[in-house]
Amino acid sequence: MSKSVSIKKIKNRIEKIEKLLAEIKKEVDNLDTSPRATNKSRKREKPKFEREKLISDYKELYGKYLKSGPKIVKEFINSNKKVYIEMLCKANNLPIDAHNLSKDNIAKEIIGWMNQARVISSKV
Repeated sequence: MSKSVSIKKIKNRIEKIEKLLAEIKKEVDNLDTSPRATNKSRKREKPKFEREKLISDYKELYGKYLKSGPKIVKEFINSNKKVYIEMLCKANNLPIDAHNLSKDNIAKEIIGWMNQARVISSKV
């Protein structure tokens, strides 16, 4: 007889667990459809820039850098949006993590790459 009592207790516990699980599933479904959850799931679309324009802008900036020095690069970086700078780095194959760096640090990195390019391309 003790077996039947323990089986009943186990079945009751299983029913309680199933009810609790059903409640939890409802709560999870409600969280998934809440406005806050749907806003987080949407990603901001980055503006698209033409690759050729980004490349020509960088070449123009490099030319100005050769004539005027690093100050022009800092001014250029500070006068443009960060998204544009990220795309500029990507289009010109600059290994700069522009997304996670400040504009000042991005400018330093770009100046470093421009210095390196100047040295490599200078006549010996």
